[in-house]
Amino acid sequence: MDMHGLKKILKALPQDHPAKLDYGTWPCGTFSVRGLTFVNGPQSMRELITYCFLSNGVPGTAEFLKFNDEVLTYDQTWQEINALGAALVHDYHIQAGDRVAISMRNYPEWPLAFLAITCIGAVVCPLNSLWKGQEMEYGLRDSGTKLLICDAERLVYAKQALATLNIPSIVCRGPKDTYRDIVQRRMGQTLPTYPTSATIDSVAAIFYTSGSTGNPKGVCQTHRGLTNQIYQPIALRHLAGNPTTPQQAVICPVPLFHVTGSHHVFLAALTSGARLILMYKWDPLEALKLIDREKPKNWTGVPTMIQDIMEHPDFDKYDTSSLKKLGGGGAPTPVSQLKKVSKKFKGGGSAGNGYGLTETNGGVCTIGGEEYKKRPTSCGQPLPLIEVCVVDINGPNADGTYKHLPRPSTRGELLIRGALVMKEYWNKPIKNQDSLVQVDSNMGGGWFRTGDIAEIDEEQYIYIVDRLKDLIIRGGENISCAEVESTFYNHPNVLECAAFGMKDTRLGERVGICIVLKQPTTTKTELVNHASHTLAKFKIPEMKDMFVQYTQLDRGATGKILKRVIRDRFNKMVLSSKL
Repeated sequence: MDMHGLKKILKALPQDHPAKLDYGTWPCGTFSVRGLTFVNGPQSMRELITYCFLSNGVPGTAEFLKFNDEVLTYDQTWQEINALGAALVHDYHIQAGDRVAISMRNYPEWPLAFLAITCIGAVVCPLNSLWKGQEMEYGLRDSGTKLLICDAERLVYAKQALATLNIPSIVCRGPKDTYRDIVQRRMGQTLPTYPTSATIDSVAAIFYTSGSTGNPKGVCQTHRGLTNQIYQPIALRHLAGNPTTPQQAVICPVPLFHVTGSHHVFLAALTSGARLILMYKWDPLEALKLIDREKPKNWTGVPTMIQDIMEHPDFDKYDTSSLKKLGGGGAPTPVSQLKKVSKKFKGGGSAGNGYGLTETNGGVCTIGGEEYKKRPTSCGQPLPLIEVCVVDINGPNADGTYKHLPRPSTRGELLIRGALVMKEYWNKPIKNQDSLVQVDSNMGGGWFRTGDIAEIDEEQYIYIVDRLKDLIIRGGENISCAEVESTFYNHPNVLECAAFGMKDTRLGERVGICIVLKQPTTTKTELVNHASHTLAKFKIPEMKDMFVQYTQLDRGATGKILKRVIRDRFNKMVLSSKL
């Protein structure tokens, strides 16, 4: 069944059906949006989480969370969420709307903290666990965080910022495990009463994402956006008359601060009553061992992970036959991977693809199976909760609205509207005006500009063909060119520079940079060492992708540096050298 047909069915259900879609109204930027939403679904993350632990048909003694040899059952997890929630309110005086940040690797404490924070009506702020001191301080300061929950390694990077901003911390996985002490003191207590001031359109989470500007943007995800996204599989099970399913294993290979990891692995596992197996960090050999041992049916991660697994020299030593569906997100899936997956995984595993953003609470379309084989360059049809259109890439009309381009096959910037779209960017009013816009005079406002150039065919299949944003996507990790350039510009011998994406068969893209030096006295090693003081390792170009010259960068008639020309020239040069 296509998404259009599914939307019709969900709208036509009786008013009291759990999967019923109907029209509602909510704020998005400066606009009031009217669109489809689950009318009988949970009205808060507290309600959804409570349902999953107490009403989902999963025995309380069933395993929920596994990390190495550590295991937590559903009952134990619920008790710990209650204890931590009580501690946050009574010991740290966290109130509705207060921001509480999480910064750690994929430890069990991460999902426990996320669930406890949202259950008390506070705002969870997951920070990139690869951030260093300056990046960490920016996230803590910008969000107005009142409390940081982190692991011992992240505490080292955050220590100066915490002192400067007078922010207390709860630390786990270190010599002094204050997290464990705090939870143990409150064990046996229940979650405090949910605050009446928190509504379905209150902010539940602020996820930071790097865009084309130097500083990360805080994406305000509401309870409506989160619950509508995560409730979808529950609604579909109700539609099929089978609200519960046999327990499956779900491996989380993606950092939990990504919406892929948080929404489509961790929270999706919770809503299906699954066993969630956490990976500390990505390791293809460890992934093979976990697949062999845990027997998952589905795999969700960035496309480079699937490729890493298939190309690992020990692939044939492990049993991967349990896998039936292998989905990718966070970056485009190479078409070549589609056929390779079917041949490589002996259990009949088929590839899938999807498209989404942090600003849309993750996926807004998905495709797989025979449908994907017929349309290998598509990322699928929009979900029932979502509207899509393409607009003129030349920018707004004189009245500030965007010109809608007709289907099919008209190429333009992809815009998205619906219950899954963010409320706004945190503390970014100018960016909000540019990102949440109105289309023509008759299509209304609240459309999110993705920055991606797309085509939509007559059946509403979406094809992403390019992007407008000055952004590098390295293995699903967004890297701001402006941030990379700013770091290198700070070197006293750098006259000018331009960062761009270099094509990479495994990662999709890696960081490239062209640097104009004032004097030929600085080596690439010195430039890398300079960048390592402020940039996370994954943002620093490899030496082979650093191009040094002594003439000015390509410019247009207005004097603007022609980034795309520079990018294409060096990509072509590297490709030619390999032929």
